[in-house]
Amino acid sequence: MNIILSSALRGAGNTKTPMNIALIANLTNAILDYILIFGILNFNGFGILGAGLATTLSRVISMIFLFQKITNKKSEFYISILESWKLDFISAKAILKLSLPAAVERLIMRSGQVVYGSMIIKIGTEAYAAHNIAGTIESFSYLPGMGFGVAAATLVGQSLGKEEKENAQNIGLISYFLATIFMVIIGIIFYIYAPELAKLFTKDDFIINQVVKVLRIIALFQPFLAITLVVTSALQGAGDTKFPMYSSLIGIWGIRVLGVYILCVKLEYGLPAVWAVYAMDIVVRGIILMVRYLYGDW
Repeated sequence: MNIILSSALRGAGNTKTPMNIALIANLTNAILDYILIFGILNFNGFGILGAGLATTLSRVISMIFLFQKITNKKSEFYISILESWKLDFISAKAILKLSLPAAVERLIMRSGQVVYGSMIIKIGTEAYAAHNIAGTIESFSYLPGMGFGVAAATLVGQSLGKEEKENAQNIGLISYFLATIFMVIIGIIFYIYAPELAKLFTKDDFIINQVVKVLRIIALFQPFLAITLVVTSALQGAGDTKFPMYSSLIGIWGIRVLGVYILCVKLEYGLPAVWAVYAMDIVVRGIILMVRYLYGDW
């Protein structure tokens, strides 16, 4: 419900409310984590169970706030729970047609990550530690792409609803260029300060060296990563959810999983080769998605 209600509000153009509610939920989660894990006063806490309870309770609180927002008559996305509801089969069919390929696209990506992640473990525990550290640092570069992706999906969908296809395409491209500016800046920071960023997580020289190499590879493909984040969202906002699914299938399984197996499991080239394959996947998918966006019949 959190995901659906937040997406509904964003689709209506309200991106601030989900952000504010997420902030409240995360602060609540942090406070409850401390209390329920470690305890307070005469309460001893529940350990790891407390962490699960804290997360669940914070999500329930988030859901309540979101539900209150959409049932408020002053809201731009108002739903009355008192009105008679019935299943609209036409709408349900349209929802399934759009959502299933998007869900499968996520499944393709996550299952592929599990498979090549298990291959990285075979390289060694230090390499796997370096991989996770680099991935954690890399996640910060996703933030602009995800933010502009939400904007692209919302505004492209609204423009197409007004039958303004040219404006819709321009919005997607502007969102991509803005995301690229921010992500390239982050990439430059990754490249220059890679050693300092790695040392925040570990003192092991081998792991630091591996993380530095990976971060500098990550820095180079930021413009293409922006395409996979923003243009995918723009296409999905336009109702074209199948093409991103096909591109993920090609990139994740045809390039990333197969490439990691050949270079790292068979040829034993190590962690930098894993991320070189990752970069190849992002570049190929980025080009395919951009060509689709510029010339496709969406």
